[in-house]
Amino acid sequence: MDEEVKNKEGTDGRKRLITLAVMLLLLILSAVSVLVFLLNVEIKKTPEAGTDDAALSADLGKDYYVPSFEIEEPLPSPDMLPQRRMLLTDELSLLMEGTASRVEETGDGSVQWIYDRTTPSALMTANFYVYLGAKGGTIWGRLLAGYIREIPVFANRIIVDVDGVVYGIDIQYNDLNQRYLDYIGETHEFVDLPIDNHLDTLRHIGNGQNVFVCFRGEGQEHHFQLTRAQIDAVARMMRILRIREELDLDEKSHTQR
Repeated sequence: MDEEVKNKEGTDGRKRLITLAVMLLLLILSAVSVLVFLLNVEIKKTPEAGTDDAALSADLGKDYYVPSFEIEEPLPSPDMLPQRRMLLTDELSLLMEGTASRVEETGDGSVQWIYDRTTPSALMTANFYVYLGAKGGTIWGRLLAGYIREIPVFANRIIVDVDGVVYGIDIQYNDLNQRYLDYIGETHEFVDLPIDNHLDTLRHIGNGQNVFVCFRGEGQEHHFQLTRAQIDAVARMMRILRIREELDLDEKSHTQR
């Protein structure tokens, strides 16, 4: 009886040893497989000296493209390429149609005034928009900014904060307008200025995310924040102005030849 017990224990021990050996072998094979995989990945990540990155680019997929240079906006030129003229003309058409810009003419029809579709036709508590004038081959821009308040600031300066970058727009005495709105007992104070000296400010506004405007007078201030629609409208009008200026310059250069 004791002999049978010993034989059984010996058999069970051998089985356990065999099982442990098989498990150890499987672990070793798994470790080797992982090591081979990591080596292959490292080889793909680090091309050999003197070779190009064609193999690596292929691994990224055919739809993946990384340009090796930045595309810059060409400066206006009197010798515009026909392809660029066509692209600008198409973009201008899309801007005018897509924004449904309003075009108004003066009484004698000599000047066209171009407004973005979002430009309010009535007074708002906070106005800030660019509109354009066009006559013959000349186009120019103007800024109308103002607010409605019970007691006006008598502003002499507009401070514009675009994502933390601060700009100043000086107001001359003759540029400040006030209109008393007796039906609500408040005053509409506003400026209507040419934008020639404020192009950088307005272009930055069009690319901004958070834009704050402050009308500042002697000891008084009035603040408001531009809406997303107001920012986008400034961007569209500034782009229309830039395209029209470049196309007009190109047309004049061809006329003079």
